[in-house]
Amino acid sequence: MTEKQYWDSNVYLAKHYREAYNLKQEIRQQEYNRSAWLNGIYMIQAIAPMLSKEAKPYPAKPLPITEKEAKREEKRKQEEIWAKQKATLEAFIAGYQEE
Repeated sequence: MTEKQYWDSNVYLAKHYREAYNLKQEIRQQEYNRSAWLNGIYMIQAIAPMLSKEAKPYPAKPLPITEKEAKREEKRKQEEIWAKQKATLEAFIAGYQEE
């Protein structure tokens, strides 16, 4: 907010600027918190296999952060499973057709 806006504009403009700043700070803090949480998840997944043989290995790809990314990843896994099942079925059918 410029000095001219402060002195010559609507009196509520300063209030709105302050609210926008507070909201921006809150969003920044949430992003930092999410980043720290995600870093903790990666650390646990990196250390857990050394402590337990039953732990899952470290992920080959980054973990999905948003729900949209999670759905996309789930869809990709389903398509991969379907492709494997289709290839197995086609091989099975081809085996019978050769006889």
